[in-house]
Amino acid sequence: MLENDSNAAALAEATHGAGRGARVVVYSNSGSGIGAGLVIDGRLYRGRTSGEMELGHLRVGADGGILEEVASGWALDRAVQAAVLRDPTGPLGRVAAELVGAPTARLLPAALAAGDTVATGILQAAASAYGLALSHAVHLLNPDVIVLGGGVAALGEPWRCAVADRLDALLMGPLRPAPPVRLAHLGEDVVPVGAALAALTESGGSHGVG
Repeated sequence: MLENDSNAAALAEATHGAGRGARVVVYSNSGSGIGAGLVIDGRLYRGRTSGEMELGHLRVGADGGILEEVASGWALDRAVQAAVLRDPTGPLGRVAAELVGAPTARLLPAALAAGDTVATGILQAAASAYGLALSHAVHLLNPDVIVLGGGVAALGEPWRCAVADRLDALLMGPLRPAPPVRLAHLGEDVVPVGAALAALTESGGSHGVG
């Protein structure tokens, strides 16, 4: 069977990436949408039907809004575009003026490195919602490690740290400190590696890839 991207990436990162050596791994990728996967003892968790670990559809707003609406790559693009419209002469606006096309979240790393408070606010708002969603996963699953992937994870340590800090603050005492939050290791290879691993698993093979 063909594996969805999030499950394939989860399996790859859990067994050959940032989650290697851990028994229970929660993986989540944020890009055009937000997906997730759960790997236990080297095997993907499968739900009752074809859907499980739909982290992006957890409701994180008082108005019933879902995580994808505030923390996906597209959501960050919209936030950057709105910030540039509000202040075209600010740090984000100045960088955007030098580019062809609409401003996107790709402007954030340089602005964050320069200490821009607007860029920091955009990142913190998304990370806060992400940390909230992941806190639900931790309260339910108590994983050994959480791995962050997808395009938004390309923001690097500022993203990882902001999500990890928010997550830890939201957990009940017995679950603190929070499980380690790590950036994915396998880059663009993650889905093909995971798909190969899933195929081996379904056929009764081992995880002897790489």
